[in-house]
Amino acid sequence: MASESMLKSESPNSLWRKRTIVGIAVALVLGVVVFLLLKPAPEPPRAAPSFSLPLLVGNGELASAELEGKPVVINFWGSWCEPCKEELPAFQRTYVDYRDEVEFVGINMKDNLDDARAMAEDFGLTYPLVVGEVDLERKFDLVGYPTTVFITSDFERLDSDVEPDDGPTLLGGKQGATSGLGAVSEEELRAEIEKLIAASEDD
Repeated sequence: MASESMLKSESPNSLWRKRTIVGIAVALVLGVVVFLLLKPAPEPPRAAPSFSLPLLVGNGELASAELEGKPVVINFWGSWCEPCKEELPAFQRTYVDYRDEVEFVGINMKDNLDDARAMAEDFGLTYPLVVGEVDLERKFDLVGYPTTVFITSDFERLDSDVEPDDGPTLLGGKQGATSGLGAVSEEELRAEIEKLIAASEDD
């Protein structure tokens, strides 16, 4: 049996430990509360820029107003862009499967139009293709090519989870390693489209 003197000597240590545990617990709770209070509110949906662009093949234009009401996948590409060549076959196959639910648009940028038309024919692209203007780089916050933008049926931009392994062809034509750009796989593209359809149904 412990002596009275031993119990007295242990009592302050036990009290100190309890106070320490309580203090840590209070600090953790306060930390969580402060984090939740200071956490920035989710950004509101960003409206996608409007456009009216000439068709790559044939006469006429395609206006963004014609696309509203359905989800839209916009792919910025060029015949000079190697990662674009990697992903375009997947875009065509995916378009065939989803064309009743989702609008696809390929915006050709900074290109020789004869080269662009030849490439579109070689890949058998059948979704609408238009000729882009340089100011679209600013409007769509483009960093490089290819870039794919996913837009809901309310014509608002959807944050993308696509993280291609290869870097993009940066503006100016140099290869880089910026995450989130470059050729996307067909699996990634289809997953993102399913997410886009679900988001549009919730609107």
